[in-house]
Amino acid sequence: MSDSTGFVAGLGRCGTTMVMAMLDAGGIPVAGEPPDYEDMRLRPGITDTRWLAGQSGRVVKWIDPTTTFVPDGRYGPIAWLDRNPEEQARSQLKLVAADQPGMSVSRRLRRAWVASLRGDRVKARREVQRRGTVLTLSFEAILRDPHKSAESLAAHFALLGALDVARAASVVEARSPACTPDLHMEARSIRALTGAGKG
Repeated sequence: MSDSTGFVAGLGRCGTTMVMAMLDAGGIPVAGEPPDYEDMRLRPGITDTRWLAGQSGRVVKWIDPTTTFVPDGRYGPIAWLDRNPEEQARSQLKLVAADQPGMSVSRRLRRAWVASLRGDRVKARREVQRRGTVLTLSFEAILRDPHKSAESLAAHFALLGALDVARAASVVEARSPACTPDLHMEARSIRALTGAGKG
């Protein structure tokens, strides 16, 4: 096992959870628990450097590298997730609106959100590329060909262990890459990842 830490990085709603679930299912050690694989010790505005230093040999989910600080250090492979910015903005705004009943998502707000995402992506990728070797995957490509994406992950994260490609690919649910108007897809994914409803 490697003594370096790997990352799955991206801006919110780009597929980082799906990739963490693929790695977990395929046998690569990951930090955090399903369904979101996020740890409160690494999030925007908070970085527990002691905790992060203890994640050697694992893959850590790194959301929004523009606001979540990861110190310079010895890191392993990094997967960067991209998504069509219009769909990503729709998905982010859908969650914001769900938390703020009565919020109206106008065309103007959506356009501003997309522009912000595009600018943040450039800064975030720069932060990620300073930390290690980066594999870029798109949300759309993973949905289109989960097996090929799992093969790419297996090669990229080989330093941290052997990935069972078939198991990793099996996590990906066949669906359109377009953002759904409600939260049923998110609820279904949570049930699938946590095993809720099985018995």
